[in-house]
Amino acid sequence: MSEKLAERGGTIRSELEPNVMSLPGVFMQGIANISPAFSQLATFTSIIALAAIVAPVAFLLAGVALVVQAYVTGQIAREFPSAGGWYTWVARTLHPGAGFFAGWVLLLWWPACGTMVLGYLGAVVLQPGIQAYYGVDIPWWIYPVAGVALSAFLSYRGMRISQSVLLITGGIEVVIMVALAASGIVSPGKGGFTLAPLNVANFGKAPDVFLAITFAVFAFSGWETIGPVAEETKHPRRYIPLALVGSILFMMVFELFVTYGNVLGVGVSNLNSAATAVTWPIATMAQRLWGEGWLLLLFALMNSGIANSLSAFNAGTRLFFSMGRSGVFPAALGVVSPRRRTPNNAIHTQVAVSILALVLMAIFGAVNVFLTWAITFTFGLIIMYILADLGAMRYYLGEARDRFNVLKHVVAPIAAIVAVGYVFYKSAVPLPAPPEQWSPVVLIVYFVVGGCLMVGLHFTGRGDWMRKAELAMEEEPEKVAASGA
Repeated sequence: MSEKLAERGGTIRSELEPNVMSLPGVFMQGIANISPAFSQLATFTSIIALAAIVAPVAFLLAGVALVVQAYVTGQIAREFPSAGGWYTWVARTLHPGAGFFAGWVLLLWWPACGTMVLGYLGAVVLQPGIQAYYGVDIPWWIYPVAGVALSAFLSYRGMRISQSVLLITGGIEVVIMVALAASGIVSPGKGGFTLAPLNVANFGKAPDVFLAITFAVFAFSGWETIGPVAEETKHPRRYIPLALVGSILFMMVFELFVTYGNVLGVGVSNLNSAATAVTWPIATMAQRLWGEGWLLLLFALMNSGIANSLSAFNAGTRLFFSMGRSGVFPAALGVVSPRRRTPNNAIHTQVAVSILALVLMAIFGAVNVFLTWAITFTFGLIIMYILADLGAMRYYLGEARDRFNVLKHVVAPIAAIVAVGYVFYKSAVPLPAPPEQWSPVVLIVYFVVGGCLMVGLHFTGRGDWMRKAELAMEEEPEKVAASGA
C-alpha cells in the first residue's frame, strides 16, 4: 500500500478514487442518511405525543443545537480530511484512544443501518400496508435483503454511480414529502388552518417538549456520514464543512415545514388521538388528500430506505477501510480494488454485518431490534459529539493556538456539549420502556468489548495504530490526481 506515514500531524496518500464527489453529492450523502421521509414518518407520532401542537418547533430547536455541533465539527474536518471521519478527527485532536471509541460508536450503526431501516419499514409499514390494500403479503425481510443487495452492488461499482443514485432517490423522497405537507397546509384537517404550531407560546401545552427535542435529534442523525467521503470529494476542506452544516440547515427547514404541514393535515384538533392511533396518521392524511395517490408515500419510503442504505454503505465501508489502514482491524480492510479503487474487503465486511443484523431482527423481532439498536446508537452518538467538541477546544487552544477564536473554539463547543448533554440526560432519565431500556446496558457492553480490543492491540505489539489513526489526507484530491498518484 502506497502510504506515507509520519509523526503526529503527518499525512497519508489516499488510494481511494479522488475528485468523485461533487458538492451536491456530498450534501445528499448526509441528507440521504438522515432519510427525510423515514425520519419524519418514523418519529411523527412520538413527537406529537410529547410536543403536541408545537411539534414543528421541536425539530427547529433540535436543528439549532445540531447546527452548532456541525459547525464545531466542520472546523476539524477542514483541518483533517480523511476517510476515517470522526475516528481520525477525534484521534488527531484529542487522543487516539478517544478516536477509536468514536469510530467504534459509528460501527455500531453504519454497517447495520440499511438492514435496520429497511427491516423496520418492511415490518411496520410496507408489509401490512401492501397486504391491507392489495391482498399481497410480501414478507418484511424481502425489503432489507433487496435494499442491501442493491447497496452492495452499487458500492462495488464505485462512488460515482453511488452519488448519482443518492441524488435521484434522495431528491424523490424530499419532493414527495414536501408536496404532501403542502397539501396538508392547503387542505387542513379538523381544526383548520392555524399558525399555532409555530408559536413558542404554546410550549405550555406540550406534555414534554424537551423529550420531544431528544426524539428530533435522533431524527436528524445521519449527517455524520459526510466525513468518511472526504478522500473522494473535490475540495474536501471546503465541501465537507459546508455539507456538515448545510445538511443540518436544509433538514431543519425541511422538518419544520413538513411537520407543520403534517400537523395541519392530520388536524390540530386530532393530535391527541393521532398520537395513539393504531393506524398510521400520515397515511390516513395522505389517503384523505391524495386518494389512491397516497401510495406515493410508500414509494417515498422505499426511496428513503434505499438512499439510507447506500449512504450508510459509503460511510461504513470507508470507516472500515480507514481503521484497517491504520492497523486497528486486519490490514486487508485497508486494501482497495486496483480497478475501481473501492474498498472491496470493507464492502464484504459490511455485507456480513448486514446479514447478522437481519438474523437478529428475525429472532428478536424487527421492531424490537431496530428501536433498541437505534437508541443505543443515539447514546453513543452523543458521547462521540462530546469527544469531538473537546478535541476542537484542545486543538485550537494548543497546537493551532495561532488560529484560536474564543467564540468559535470555546463558546461554540461548550454550547454544543451542553445541548447534546441535556439530550443525553433526557434520553436516559428515566429509562425508556422495554426493550429499549436495555440500550444503556448494550452500549456499556459494547464499549467494554472495544476496550478489550484496544488492550489486545497493545499487548500484541500493534500499538502503532495510534499514530496512524491521526493521519489525514496528504493533499487535496485534485492535487493527488495531478501528481499521478
